[in-house]
Amino acid sequence: MTGASAAIPSALGRRSSSGGVLLRAASLALYVLLLLPLAGLTVLAFAQPVEGHVLSALRLASGETLTLLLGVGVLSASVGVGAAWLIAMYRFPLRDILAVLLVAPLALPTYLAAYVAVELTDYFGPLQSALRLIGGYTLRREYWFPDVRTLPGAILVLSLVLYPYAYLAARIMFERQGSTLIQAARLQGCTGLRLFLRIGLPLARPAVIGGGVFALLETLNDIGAVEHLGVQSLSLAIKSVWLNRGNLPGAAQISLLCLVMVVAILMAEHAFRRHAAYAGSSRATAPLTPIRLTGFRAALASLACAAPVIIGFALPAAFLAVEAYRMVLKSGISPAIVHALANSVMLSAGAAAIVAAVGISVALAARLLPDKVTTLAPRIGAIGYAVPGTVLVIALLPVFAVVDNGLEVAGLSLALSGGLAAVLTAYVVRFTGMGIAQAEAGLSRLSRNIDHAARMLGAKANRLAFTVLMPNILPAVGLGALLVFVDAMKELPATLLLRPLNTETLATSLYAHASAGSFEDGAIEGLLLLLIGLIPVSILARARSA
Repeated sequence: MTGASAAIPSALGRRSSSGGVLLRAASLALYVLLLLPLAGLTVLAFAQPVEGHVLSALRLASGETLTLLLGVGVLSASVGVGAAWLIAMYRFPLRDILAVLLVAPLALPTYLAAYVAVELTDYFGPLQSALRLIGGYTLRREYWFPDVRTLPGAILVLSLVLYPYAYLAARIMFERQGSTLIQAARLQGCTGLRLFLRIGLPLARPAVIGGGVFALLETLNDIGAVEHLGVQSLSLAIKSVWLNRGNLPGAAQISLLCLVMVVAILMAEHAFRRHAAYAGSSRATAPLTPIRLTGFRAALASLACAAPVIIGFALPAAFLAVEAYRMVLKSGISPAIVHALANSVMLSAGAAAIVAAVGISVALAARLLPDKVTTLAPRIGAIGYAVPGTVLVIALLPVFAVVDNGLEVAGLSLALSGGLAAVLTAYVVRFTGMGIAQAEAGLSRLSRNIDHAARMLGAKANRLAFTVLMPNILPAVGLGALLVFVDAMKELPATLLLRPLNTETLATSLYAHASAGSFEDGAIEGLLLLLIGLIPVSILARARSA
């Protein structure tokens, strides 16, 4: 009896390996979609020797990028873990509200946060104007005020937007996985700062590493914020060498270094996680009971948690709302804004639909047709999100050139590069991993017994995939599509470098106004991007409170 039952999964596995041509084709297409650009980038980078101006740009950009990454990593982790510890361990005024609002800065794209920070802290901005009014100053040299257009300023601005990655991961670690250890330490008399240093920090280390990787990858991808704040990052150097110097191979050489940096970050994250895993019981643990604070300590905890929310979200949101209201009163909503919104929605919706289809197919193939190609495909899909937008554009250009030449030889008057199709392709490559991750999350909730039962009833791979499994994972896939839609709406580097002439999205229109020194003219676009960014934040907040 035991031998017969053991033979069933084996037989089902052999039967599942047959059929499913569409699923296998999706996995193979994903390899082509992601690996061809990397090959094209390598060929382009070695097309000519490294020139002097490229070496100069590399030296400057490498140093500033490493400093920026180190600063953002340390500061965002410090703010995120500190806030998570206070929320998890203590009760104080406004705690429940702040626990949700601490995620809100994620709604701001990094470049939008930088534009608003400059407007708020500029000489004629509200902060310096208020300081002059209160202090009775008439000249700039009569008082000191920090300049945000510096490397430390960029570290502060980016950290205040990206710290929620560490906050979310650390809070989950404290309240769920670490609750038993924390309760045990409390019973032994370990409290306060000693408890945080001896238990909290070691517990938070895997969470800090995981959240920190997202923050570092977002920092590497950024181009608008660093340019506006005067920081010479690798992403900005790629754009400058390509567009200002007309040296595409040189831009590819810098892109390769940036790609090496991405790989180093991911490898370091994998190594740290491997050595920083903590065992947890599979049984439900008792929830962590927060300690009630009173008096000065309660006020200090409230202030500590409120400060990043006020500086990182409330002030920028209020400023954008006021400026957008003024623009509407002054000139209404121009047709250019409507066109930019329509372009953003069209491109983002197209990318979301394609990513959802690819994500479903690749995840189903990995489950139903397990072999080396299909099993590795989901991990390959995650590469796209890790690659900065500027690097992705340079990598795609050789592929676009080959496709355009092939279309011309075939007598088709179509061109992939220089059109919206190029932008859409970049979106799909960059965000495919998100669609696959959500589809896999949906499939993980479905028992394998469903597969076995359908197989025993004669269902082949395609029918099992699209008739039985797919309807059950559509909510998870829909969430993934929504996240892709929002991220594509905010995407700046790829859109800026690939969009056709005289074609704007909300992100590029805002960038153009900010670059021209008239950010207030783009306040409506900025407010729309902020409101769109609140969609995933509200989903995170609702999921966290469930």
